[in-house]
Amino acid sequence: MMLRPKALPLFLSQVCTGGVQHALLLRSDGIMLASSQDRPNAEYFEDEKLVGAICAGMWFNFAEETADSLGKTESELDDGDSSLRSNLRSMIVECEGGRLCAAPVGSLLICLKGDLSVELGLLKLKTEALAEEFRTVLATNSVSESTVET
Repeated sequence: MMLRPKALPLFLSQVCTGGVQHALLLRSDGIMLASSQDRPNAEYFEDEKLVGAICAGMWFNFAEETADSLGKTESELDDGDSSLRSNLRSMIVECEGGRLCAAPVGSLLICLKGDLSVELGLLKLKTEALAEEFRTVLATNSVSESTVET
């Protein structure tokens, strides 16, 4: 799979409008692979690594915690299409300083952060649309500057 690092922020920037301040692409351990923001020179979001780690931690611990509450192991719940994690399409978190929405893309995670004025439905729609577009791009094995419509 060929991901062009310079193209990823441009790809993510497509959704940074209308109150969506940041788009992050995260690994399962919360490490940020790429990010984009609505105001590239803004200093108001210096802690995007922290937000990414929190978002990824909540997402990837979901199945483990659910398994514990059901008295099963995560692997028992991950059998086939009945996997809790595979059935979860997005997760929305409302915080004091803004709203987060995350959606999976294979073993990666797309996370959008919006201000409090962003409608939850719009934030979810943008997150899921970006994740689906990223899945499509990954299926073609490349993300380049030509992939992103400007």
